[in-house]
Amino acid sequence: MSPASASQTELAPEDADAFRRIDRMLSEQTAVEIASLPRTRVLRRLDKRLRRQALESLAAYADLLSQQPEELQLLAQHLLLPQAQIFRDPELHAALARALPRWFADCTRPQVWVPGCGPGEEVVALALLMGHVLQDSPAAAGWRLLGSDVDPEALALARSGRLSASELRAVPSDLRSQLLADADGGATLQPALLERCSFLLHDVVEPPPLNGIDLISCRSVLEGLALPMQRQVQEALHGALHPQGHLLVGARERALVHPDLFAAHPDDRDIALPVLFRRVERRQRRHSPQPAAIPAAEALLSVLREPAVVVTSEGRVVTANPAFSGLVNRPLDHLVNSDARVWLQPDALFSDVGSEQDDKKAMVRAVSGLKPVRVSTRPLGADALLVLRPEPAAADGAPALTANQRRLNMIGALLREAVITTDGEGHIVEFSGAAERLTGWRRDEALGQPYERVLRLLDAGGTAVDQLLLAVLSATPQALSREDCTLVARDGRRISVRVDALALDEAGAGAIVVIADTTEQILLAEQLAYRSTHDPVTGLVNRDEFERRLSTALLGARRQQVRHLFAYLDLDQFKVINDTLGHFAGDELLRQFASLLRGRLRPQDTLARLGGDEFGILIDGLETDEALRLVEGLMEAARQFRFQWEGRAYGLTLSIGAVPIDAHTAGAARVLSEADAACYAAKDAGRDRLRVAGVSDEFSRRQGEMGMVARINRALDHHRFELHYEDVVRCGEPTQVVYRELLVRLRDEDTPGKLVPPNLFIPAAERFFLMGALDRWVVNAALAGIAQRPVDGVLYAVNLSGLTVNDEKFVGYLLSRFDHYGVAPEQLCFEITETAAITHLSEARRFIQRLADVGCRFALDDFGAGMASFSYLRNLPVSFIKIDGSFVRSMLQSRVDRGMVDAINRIGHEMGLKTIAEHVEEPELLKTLAAMGVDYAQGWAISRSRPFSELLGEGGGGGGG
Repeated sequence: MSPASASQTELAPEDADAFRRIDRMLSEQTAVEIASLPRTRVLRRLDKRLRRQALESLAAYADLLSQQPEELQLLAQHLLLPQAQIFRDPELHAALARALPRWFADCTRPQVWVPGCGPGEEVVALALLMGHVLQDSPAAAGWRLLGSDVDPEALALARSGRLSASELRAVPSDLRSQLLADADGGATLQPALLERCSFLLHDVVEPPPLNGIDLISCRSVLEGLALPMQRQVQEALHGALHPQGHLLVGARERALVHPDLFAAHPDDRDIALPVLFRRVERRQRRHSPQPAAIPAAEALLSVLREPAVVVTSEGRVVTANPAFSGLVNRPLDHLVNSDARVWLQPDALFSDVGSEQDDKKAMVRAVSGLKPVRVSTRPLGADALLVLRPEPAAADGAPALTANQRRLNMIGALLREAVITTDGEGHIVEFSGAAERLTGWRRDEALGQPYERVLRLLDAGGTAVDQLLLAVLSATPQALSREDCTLVARDGRRISVRVDALALDEAGAGAIVVIADTTEQILLAEQLAYRSTHDPVTGLVNRDEFERRLSTALLGARRQQVRHLFAYLDLDQFKVINDTLGHFAGDELLRQFASLLRGRLRPQDTLARLGGDEFGILIDGLETDEALRLVEGLMEAARQFRFQWEGRAYGLTLSIGAVPIDAHTAGAARVLSEADAACYAAKDAGRDRLRVAGVSDEFSRRQGEMGMVARINRALDHHRFELHYEDVVRCGEPTQVVYRELLVRLRDEDTPGKLVPPNLFIPAAERFFLMGALDRWVVNAALAGIAQRPVDGVLYAVNLSGLTVNDEKFVGYLLSRFDHYGVAPEQLCFEITETAAITHLSEARRFIQRLADVGCRFALDDFGAGMASFSYLRNLPVSFIKIDGSFVRSMLQSRVDRGMVDAINRIGHEMGLKTIAEHVEEPELLKTLAAMGVDYAQGWAISRSRPFSELLGEGGGGGGG
């Protein structure tokens, strides 16, 4: 049973054991945990990898994985590939919406292909998009979509044209009219659109199912293929596309696209996305195209008795006589064996086409029914005719080949590896074409030579390997296998090879030697090792490798009593440049800046990109003062650096946090944390400066905040937050509660019953972007508690941060919570600080208006603390303004503060708003405020904050749902 067919049942015992082996290898060597992935996806993608390797069982595939680490890496990538969908990428959706009408303007029947379509989510997305943007174009009635995959179960889902509820949420509202909703919350394509979509069982490594395609969307396909297969598949896609066709790949695959086949859109900025490519027309050779070439070729082939094919200048078979009819539309290298593929490349093939005489260079050993043939070429317009004639039989009197020799000859012709046969004394008697290419020796020169003269082999240390076949040719022959050899070719090339040798089965008959070129595998392994330790954009070491080197430096500091310095660098203006000029400019800036830093450091120092616009420097073996001078020199170099882009220059500065390293320094994690805190302290102090860990109050404050982040996360996970409340009363009737402000408090995890002051955890939550999660907890807990209270006309107020006001998804979350708890929106008021409202004025106005429309009310908190309160007030649809407590607290002692309170109250009333005085801590203040006409008061003179649970008659804090 294949994994895919087992997706709905239990695996057979032998498959279950192999599945556990694969899971263990992935977990130990790639950190991919199968248990964290959807089981159906895992089984389907395992089935695809089995098909690619032509294996029948999971057990065989598990054995292969244990021997081929590169296949294990490919499997890990394949398992993690997301199911792509255009609407999950708004930038791509917008670009395609602009591009499709332009691309198909003169096309009445455009064809789109989605290879590897899986359950069809991308096909449905493209169908919706094309149905919408092409409705007024000539292509409206004729476009067609083809989805293909190797998984029959996935295709069965794709043919339904259905989107699940989660997939449907990504579809823009203007396209949903083309879908039919179903009872499960999902939707299905309308029949008119579904009829335009067809599906086919097909593997992308096979020849394309159709030609003249206008758009191929193959996202997440290329990176699941081995490197040689990527080129082969792209050749096939290129041949299948219309001359003006386009290719769409995934964001991580753009570097895999071959520029001689596909190019971006440099002249079209509207659609210039890195994942969109146009087909490149290859250079024509020798002759211009002649429309009559193919009909003439077909007529010629119909009268030829010999097997023959017609090949284009791109190396593709366009027509053939019956002997090779199955090769039409396939590359020529499907026809011949590995010996001939180098010669039969288009450049070599067409360089000698010019006469109707047999070309001596064309005498290669091809495979046609396992018979050697001679190939001759003849011109045929812009194409070439290849005629294949059987090799002449051996002349009378020539010694007949033994069955063993014939078998070895056929094996040598078919294998990519070099095959050399020797006699019992070690002289070469057979020499394959691959051996000629690998060693640089011609066959006629190599035959009869001692093998050690032709095979110049070195071991891993560079020592010549003499008497290689001594044990194989001995009286008691032994098999030989060596992985670590270097072959020195006749022209001086040095090639990494694997050598296997075995005695022939006839006594004293000699040995067969198979030599495999392992250069590509070694380079691939080196490339993978390099990629695992280096950043792909800048070429610097990455964070993992840097942390390893940092740990080594810490160990050296303890053992050898030497000093180092770690510096954490953050580019101050990078986000502005990246957002305004685009990611291409951002990447180029990072490359130039990395080069600038590298040129200022010593060879023994380590420079790494730790992520985004953050760099790390490990200065090795310098005293702290000297190392800090070196870092300050980097800051000055950054100030003088100018990034040139599109004719304009941009400046750059650095914020740096530094940590001296000596024998008493803690571990690498602590060093990184301290440097990060020091860097943030440098940013807080105004940027473009250096801060050293442990020598400033700013660093201590920042480090305390970073420690508080972990406490906040633990409190959210373990329910250590609770709600308190303060009453707000009428100034003229202090006993009448009209408004209750709900306040979040944090229980100390070390001291039971103790609360952490808000001024310790709120700034940390704001600075490290945790206020969104905290605000959601507060809203959820508040509504859970309000739902338990009778409706008594009291308004409950919840504070919201600026981060939440700027969160487009919060409104939907809040409305769902209202429905969940059955609380009326009119019972809730949201308090937003004046600073947050002014900082995000347009977002705040839009946010307030959307919630005010459903009945919520808003208060502007800390009013008067800002610089332009009155001018902004008229732009915000609020119901209350809360007069900042700093004015209220001292209004009895300060005429200026009293005047501010009076002015804010009068202007608020002029605008129809209610006013609330904060921090009313003395009874005399309440009387003065009532005389002024302030509406409400809040503070210790009225009531202190109390647990919300007391109001609910519970023993614990609110929350739920």
